[in-house]
Amino acid sequence: EVLAADLVGADTENSELTTLDTVHWQDPTNELAVSIDVRRVLRQLPRNLQRVAHLLAGLPVQEVCLATGKSRSRIYQMIRQIRVAFVHAGLEPGGMNSAGGCG
Repeated sequence: EVLAADLVGADTENSELTTLDTVHWQDPTNELAVSIDVRRVLRQLPRNLQRVAHLLAGLPVQEVCLATGKSRSRIYQMIRQIRVAFVHAGLEPGGMNSAGGCG
C-alpha cells in the first residue's frame, strides 16, 4: 500500500498537487480514479489557480489570503473558477475549504 504522504517530494514538480490526494472519499474503490481525475483537472488550471487549490486543501480562506496577498473577494472569485473547472470535468470539489475570511 502506497500512502499519499509517501509520494510527497517524490515528484518535486507536482508535489504541491499530491496534497489533495489526502482527501478521504466516500467510496474507497473510486479513490484512485477520483485522485487521477483531480490531478488532471488541477494540471489544466492556470498556475495561480493550482496554487490556490493546493493552499485550500490545508488552510482556511483567511490564511490563503495571507499566503497569497490576495483579498478575500479575489480568493472567492478564484474558488469559483476552480469549481467551474471541476464541474466541467464532471467532478465536485468536495474537499475544498471555503470557510473563513480575511481583510
